[in-house]
Amino acid sequence: MKKILSIAGLTFLSVSEIFAQKQASAALKSANDQLDKMVSPALTLFMSLCGLFALVGGAVVAYKLFNGDNDSAKKIGGWVAGLIVACVVSMVVKNFFFA
Repeated sequence: MKKILSIAGLTFLSVSEIFAQKQASAALKSANDQLDKMVSPALTLFMSLCGLFALVGGAVVAYKLFNGDNDSAKKIGGWVAGLIVACVVSMVVKNFFFA
């Protein structure tokens, strides 16, 4: 009798584990699909913000340049390098994780 109950218990546990794995797989697939749908709009928003920061940076650098500030070359380098890094990193992340 003990042997039959233990076999029935093991069978129940293995069957319930299979169903749990199927549900977990479906949940992960659903989460992955939702994340893929959100990546493109998020990247577009981030690139738009980079463009806005480029305009602001251009205005700041132009103001310094036209006022005769000697530090304008450092400002230009800082703004350009920051924008390049932001754009490149966003593209690399998109292509590496969501290609």
